[in-house]
Amino acid sequence: MVDVLTRKAVRACKDEGVEHLMIGGGVAANSRLRAMAERRCEDAGLTLRVPRPKLCTDNGAMVAALGAEMVARGRSASAWDLSADSSLPVTDPHVPDPNGHAHSHGHSHDHVHELSRKNLYA
Repeated sequence: MVDVLTRKAVRACKDEGVEHLMIGGGVAANSRLRAMAERRCEDAGLTLRVPRPKLCTDNGAMVAALGAEMVARGRSASAWDLSADSSLPVTDPHVPDPNGHAHSHGHSHDHVHELSRKNLYA
């Protein structure tokens, strides 16, 4: 698992021209993952960013920290009525436009929400 994750993450950074790899959440506390990511990033000329292990136990805290960093860098915060739906595809992110309104690049996800309701309550 560690081999595949680090190999794919480093390759994605190189393919997309990204110079920093950030690992967060519970998996980032894994010492083998940290060591292999550090070695592979160094070999690839990437900067690895990993919080101290005691800060790697809560994905919600990592997402909040990322959100705070994005707002500090000038990105508008999401609207308060932005819904959370884990069934939405990660290939179609919902991001605020310059006026702070969330949008999904013109695609409706009503069908996804309906499928989620059926799965949750069936």
